[in-house]
Amino acid sequence: MHRATTSICVESTVRDATFRDYRCIVLRDCTTELIAADAPRSNHEASLLAIELLFGWTADSEAVIGALAEQRAAAE
Repeated sequence: MHRATTSICVESTVRDATFRDYRCIVLRDCTTELIAADAPRSNHEASLLAIELLFGWTADSEAVIGALAEQRAAAE
């Protein structure tokens, strides 16, 4: 599975989207941070917190997939 770096690629994209009036949902378990990943406080967690507080929402992929499945079932 390919993962995007949370504190660079993902956070930059979410910030840019916010400037264009989008509100993003970042899937916490689909991004990662290799820099200081084993440190007590990681860039990954810091970026997710900034996104939650300022730019959008975060969720687990299972929750999003479940919500989309419910929406599809309701539409049928």
